[in-house]
Parts: sequence; C-alpha cells; structure tokens
Amino acid sequence: MPESRSVLAHLAPWFYQPVEDRGTDALAYILNKSAACRSALDSLLHDGDFRPMHTLKVETQVMDDPESRPDMVGHDESGDRRLMVEVKFWAVLQPRQAWRYYQKLEKSGPAVLLFICPESAIKSYWPQVCAQLEEDEEEPVPLERHEIFDRMRRAKVARENRRVVMVSWELLLDRMAAAALDFEARSDIHQLQGLVQMQNDAAFPPLTDMTVPGFAARDEHLRKMVGDAVERGRKDGFLSVKGLLWTNPTRTDCFGRYFSVIGANAPWARLSVEYRQDRYSHTPLWIMTRTEDWEGLPRPSNLVEGDGGKHSWIPVSLKGNAVYGEELAHVVDQLRNLSAALCTDTVA
Repeated sequence: MPESRSVLAHLAPWFYQPVEDRGTDALAYILNKSAACRSALDSLLHDGDFRPMHTLKVETQVMDDPESRPDMVGHDESGDRRLMVEVKFWAVLQPRQAWRYYQKLEKSGPAVLLFICPESAIKSYWPQVCAQLEEDEEEPVPLERHEIFDRMRRAKVARENRRVVMVSWELLLDRMAAAALDFEARSDIHQLQGLVQMQNDAAFPPLTDMTVPGFAARDEHLRKMVGDAVERGRKDGFLSVKGLLWTNPTRTDCFGRYFSVIGANAPWARLSVEYRQDRYSHTPLWIMTRTEDWEGLPRPSNLVEGDGGKHSWIPVSLKGNAVYGEELAHVVDQLRNLSAALCTDTVA
C-alpha cells in the first residue's frame, strides 16, 4: 500500500464509527501529516501575548481514564499535553465533560481546552461549556475576558496561563486550507469540509425562530423527534406502542405516533406535530388524549379541550437554542410528566 493516502482512504476501515469519531480521526490525520496545518491551528489559538506551545503531534481517543476520553490531545516538543480537543457535530455535552478535560491539561505553561463544533451550534454549546467550568461543585474554574466572534468564542482562565476556546469547523478548516502548502493536504481538507457540510445538511441546528414559520422549516426534524421521543419512553418503561400505530400518512393536519401510558386507564394518547396556531402558536408539538381519561384526576393547567369536549391537547414546549439531544430529552420529560399525571402510582 502506498505510504501517501487520502483522508478517506485512511478512514475507510472505520466507517462504522460515530461521525464525531470519524471527523476527529480525519482532522488528526491531516494535522499529523501537515506542519502548515498544525501552525494554522496554533495561530488560531493565539490571543494577544498568549502563545501556546507549538503542537508537534496529536493523538485521538486517548483513554487514560475510563470516565474521561478527550477526542484529541495535542503534545508539544516535550510531550506535554498543551491541547485538549473535544469534537462536536450535534451530540449533547456530557455532564462535567468540559471540567474533566480541563483537568487533563498540563499544569504549567500555556495550554488550551478547545471545542470544535458547527458554526450554528456555538451559541448553544458555549454557555454550557462555561457553566460546566465555572459552576462545578468540586473545583470551579473561573473564567474572565470572554470574547465573542462570528465563528469563535474565547475566555481566559483567571490566574492561569490557559484559555478555553470554541471554534467552528468552518473557521478551522478555512484557516487550514489557506495554510496548506501541497495539493494532497488541500484535497484532504476539502474532503473533511464535505463531511462537515453533509452533517450540517442533515443536522438539527438549534431552534432560534420559535414561530410557526420557523417550526414549519424544521418539520422533518420535528417528525423524527416524535418517533424518537415515544421510542425513548418505551425503552424507559413508561410507554407502550403495542397495537398502536402512526397517524394516517395521508393526513395533512398532523403527523403523530399513538402510544399508551403503562399503568394508566387511558387506552391511548398521541404525540404529534400540529400547527395549532389558533390555540397556542409557541410549539408545534402536542399530546392528544381523550378528555374522559382525566375524570377524577387533576388536569394539567395547560390542557386545552377540543372536538366538542371529546379530546384534549397538551402543548409540548421546546427549549429553543438547544441541540437535538437536549430538545429530545426535554420532550421525553414532558411525556414522563404525562405518565405521572395519568397514573396515581407513578412518581414524577
């Protein structure tokens, strides 16, 4: 096999990996092959008089702690860990993830905790990263001098020669492409840019337009969320879909999944995408139940009756400015609240 390979040839044996792992491996492969690309990364992390040590090599999936595995680690000429990298496309930030990775940085000298994510996800991820560091119950990491750029966020760690940085995939790869000196490196970067664009095209960027037109633009993602939320409830053991189906695909007024709440007397309920602008325009997701199923039970304060009192609807709120996994968890929580309300023996 030739020694020189494209990034896709390098990744081919690992196509079963999660997309974050594939993106990380591709980025590390390019950086380790190209000194110019490593210099482009280093220059992006410069901040006034702050100059991180030159990154000599990077490693991926460094697992010296089973509970903390950064996607990529950058070493300087002495082998010290000067750079900890977490790669995101649209995955949820795990509890204390930023804090755990920060603790792995070299204690002395300049060091950077770097997050790489899509440009449209920065507004969602950055506040979470800062909160995980500054509000940690065990050992808070105070940040100061927050700087906001179009495709980048940066903060200085108080009293430390360290930085916390978040850059978009687009900015990083643009800088690397501009710095690359040879055709092979530019070709590899172009292929990685294609992977990033593919993920952006198929992704659920955080909702910012919380209006009916904004929701309608995300209709495909919201329909997926309906199925994912009911399936999560089934796996968590409080919902069942036995004998129950989706709404008729020819319907144009709603798209929903029927389910039953385990332990409740109600035979069915439905989670659906419905644009009920005449009643409540701030969400496209609704839970429909039979009105009679609430007899003798406290009714949710936001329950809306319809169909001449035969059926009732509960609006399902969305967080807004959150990635898909966070929105999904928020919807599942509301299905769990429904279960608690319909089952007298269910603990909320």
